[in-house]
Amino acid sequence: MASLVKPWRPALILLLPLWLSGCGEEVEVIDLGPLETPENYNDISPSVPAWPREVKSPEEIASRYSSITLAVHRPGERQPRHLQVPLEGELVDGTSHLTARDYLPAFLIRQRTITSDGVEEKNPAAYVTWFEGEQLIFEGWLFRDYPSFNPPRSEGFQLELLSAQ
Repeated sequence: MASLVKPWRPALILLLPLWLSGCGEEVEVIDLGPLETPENYNDISPSVPAWPREVKSPEEIASRYSSITLAVHRPGERQPRHLQVPLEGELVDGTSHLTARDYLPAFLIRQRTITSDGVEEKNPAAYVTWFEGEQLIFEGWLFRDYPSFNPPRSEGFQLELLSAQ
C-alpha cells in the first residue's frame, strides 16, 4: 500500500490543504453577465510594439556574405528550385520575385533589436520577401536550422533557407 501512495505523495501534499479548506463551506457563484467587447477594440494599438523593429547587422557580415541560396517550391512542381538571391537585392525567376533584405549568421534578439552574435553560422536567418505575381507568398525571417518554424501561409508553396555565400 505504501508503494502506491509514494508516487502520489507530492500531489496529495499540495491538494490536501485545498480540500480541507473547502470542506463544509458553500461557494457563492456570481453571474457577471455576457462578455462585451468595446466598439473600438480592433483599432486600439499597443503603445509598445510586440516585436523588435530595428535590425542591426554587424559590418563584418556584409564583407563576408553577399547572397543566400533558397529552396523555392511552387504547387505542381516535383522538386524545389535552388535560387541564389543577392543580399539587399532581388531575383526575378519567371513569375517569382524574391528579395533578401538581411542575413544574420547568429540571429539574436537583444532588447528591442535584432542582430547577429558574430559572423559564425550558429543560428542563421534571413529576412525574405516572396511574391508570386501580385500575390505575397511570404515575408519574414527564415531560419536555416528550423525550416518549419515560419513557413509560407499560402497552400502548396514552400520556402527554405539553404545557405549563405
